Formats: sequence, structure tokens, C-alpha cells
Amino acid sequence: RGFLWSCRSCLTMPGTETEGGNKLMWLGIKGLMLLYFCNSAYRIRCHAINEYGPIIHEFDPWFNMRATQYLADNGWTEFFHWFDHRSWYPLGRPVGTTIYPGMQITSVC
Repeated sequence: RGFLWSCRSCLTMPGTETEGGNKLMWLGIKGLMLLYFCNSAYRIRCHAINEYGPIIHEFDPWFNMRATQYLADNGWTEFFHWFDHRSWYPLGRPVGTTIYPGMQITSVC
């Protein structure tokens, strides 16, 4: 039947062998697990803010605006072969291989 089925009988406390007591206990365990996972997800999402401060990193609106304008002016093929010298200074950025272009394509359409 599986591991959890065998654990259910181990976790019953004396006097709570009724079906309602087991359901309430498992509802509590599931609730605590949900809170733990939500808290962990929130902490993971806030790691960059806690570590580096409230700085815009990869969601730079100015870069996205320039990328959308470049796509509109030069077309699909040039956009995916574009090497942007103005971002990631001093090295530059190969935009075609380092971007998810969904927002730019939607904006141009």
C-alpha cells in the first residue's frame, strides 16, 4: 500500500483512533507543509533582494525597451544575431542567446 499508509497507523495517538481524528491530524500536517513550502518559496524569491539590495538586475526596463526597438527596426533575423555593446559593459551581450524574447515579440506585434 505504500509508505504513507503504514505511517498513518504509527501516528495515531491513543484516544484518537476515530476517523475524524486522523483526518484532522493529516489536515494539520498538510497545512504545516503548505506553510513551510510557501515560506521557502518566498525566501528563495527574496534572496537577491536580501543579498544585493533592491536593484533591478535582469528585468531592466531600459534594455527591454531598446531590445524591442531593435527588433521593430531590424527584424527577426538581425535581432537574434545582435551583439549589444551597451549592456553588460565592458564585454557586451549576445542578445540572441541570452534573452527570452516573448515580451519584445509581443510588443512589436
